Order: sequence, then C-alpha cells, then structure tokens
Amino acid sequence: FESGDQGWGNTMHLADLKSKDDVLTAQTSGKDPAFFGPPMQAQATEFGTVVIRMRLTRTDRKAFTDSAQLFWRTSRLPESESSSVRFPVQGDGEWHEYRVPVSSNPRWRGVITRLRLDPCNQANAIVGLDSIRLVK
Repeated sequence: FESGDQGWGNTMHLADLKSKDDVLTAQTSGKDPAFFGPPMQAQATEFGTVVIRMRLTRTDRKAFTDSAQLFWRTSRLPESESSSVRFPVQGDGEWHEYRVPVSSNPRWRGVITRLRLDPCNQANAIVGLDSIRLVK
C-alpha cells in the first residue's frame, strides 16, 4: 500500500479508511467488516498461499484473539463461504504475517478475479494492512 489503497477502498463495516505511511488502515464499525480487493487475474495453480501482513488493535487497547476470513471469486464461481478460508488472528497491536493456505480449498481453481478480506469479527478494532501477496 505504498501508493494508496491499491483498489482496496471498497469496504463493509469499516470507517476512516486511509492509506498512510505505506499502511491501509480502518476502524471496524460492525461485526462483519470486510475489505474488497480490486479486479485481478491470477491463475490459481500458480499460487497456493496468500500472505497477509496485518496488525489488529482494539480501541480500548485490550488484547483479543479472533478469526479472519479470506474469500475469493473466480471467473466461474462467486464469492461465498465455500470459496473461503478462515484463519486465527491476534489483536495485540503487533504486526503478524498470516500464511493462508488457499490451495487446500478445492474451490481455489481457475482464474481468481477478486479477493475479500474479513480481518476480524468485532467492532471497535483498528486494522492495519501492510501487504497482501499471492505466493507459490
């Protein structure tokens, strides 16, 4: 996010979205926050993992554990629960790198046309996204 939101500006249950100091930040305003990625074209067979570098902090500074969820859309399949992977996240104000094994889901196939990230399941958390990368 070195030069803006990179097309991740479309959101749900997120407020105060901004890109500053190479980080995309927002505050969750509901229990189902989501960042929707820009249109893309990636062959699923070329990428088995999505790596997310993210920081979560509650506005009251209390640490928490939660789960995040990464969804995807393909040229043939819509975004849905079945085309997603859940993974545990830490809300301790520190940066964490989450390696999401998307190839373990049989619906990770064909051409991936968009990603969606639900960073946690609670309101009043400040989300910082440093990077979202597809890797082999």
